[in-house]
Amino acid sequence: MALKQGKFGGRGSEAINPREAGSVVAVVYEFDFTSVGYTAASDVLELGPLPAYAKPINVVSIGEGLGATTATIGLLTGEAGNPDNARALAGASTNFLTAASVNDTEVAATKLNCLKVTSTQSHRGIGATLAGNITAGDGKKLRILVEYIY
Repeated sequence: MALKQGKFGGRGSEAINPREAGSVVAVVYEFDFTSVGYTAASDVLELGPLPAYAKPINVVSIGEGLGATTATIGLLTGEAGNPDNARALAGASTNFLTAASVNDTEVAATKLNCLKVTSTQSHRGIGATLAGNITAGDGKKLRILVEYIY
């Protein structure tokens, strides 16, 4: 298995962290397939962090040019930003979206799926698995809009 990290997925990237409780933070994480492909049987994408103490309230997947495939988006195991290939989606209880179409469309997670994810004292990676292989090429992107509060 190979963990592939987007520009916000690696260590050292910082999520927006408001200093005021109750502030809604919105961030868009993106994985660009221009120069890297994806193998459904073995790869996992790390899109970006869910910061320590953050409580997700909305997650929307936005697929572009990926063809007729689906994505499961949720929290990853292990330390956020760690390039360990053993990392995977943590499981159904921390998935925001399961088998959501990423065929040039937007799909919003249910509020229930967002609110069932509890806040923790450490950053956690948000990742995705895709049901189909993606060949590298221009115009192929997976974005997620994540909104959270403290």
